[in-house]
Amino acid sequence: MSLRHVAVELAGQGHPVSAPTVGRLLRQAGFSLQSTAKTLQRKQHPDRDAQFAYINAQAKAHQAAGAP
Repeated sequence: MSLRHVAVELAGQGHPVSAPTVGRLLRQAGFSLQSTAKTLQRKQHPDRDAQFAYINAQAKAHQAAGAP
């Protein structure tokens, strides 16, 4: 959950606060803020598109054969 989402949720509960303030308060309370795994991912595998194309072709072949 992002700091912005936390701030919106708090505001909805009657505690208006900004996202930077939420972050500051969490750090002061000893929390370590983490980014999402997708953000941390360096680069995609070079065969990523080929892998999805293969899976899609396999799925279509199985569906055409009447297999789930």
